[in-house]
Amino acid sequence: MIHQYDEGVYLYIYSSLADNFCVGDEWYKSVEDAKRVCKDKYEIGAEEWQVIDDPIEGCQGDWLNPVRIKGRDFGNPEWGKFERFENGSWKDFNQANATFRKTRVKT
Repeated sequence: MIHQYDEGVYLYIYSSLADNFCVGDEWYKSVEDAKRVCKDKYEIGAEEWQVIDDPIEGCQGDWLNPVRIKGRDFGNPEWGKFERFENGSWKDFNQANATFRKTRVKT
């Protein structure tokens, strides 16, 4: 997953298809630089990219679905505890129950 910020671009690296935290990230100056690395290093072609929505403010940038640290919105984060936005409200979330991402699968 590539996520563009004002200062540059994060390339998030995953080890599974589950919508979960990334296992690593890399920083690039531009989307073009990140895509070039993806093509050369990870064999991801231009035709395989899909546009997804930016994360909701305060949510984890490396998840597809809205997930945040529990209590962070009140200035009292409970590190290691998460909430996920489902059906119009925030619900406690155990990352072990993550759903599968709808993204590129290398064959």
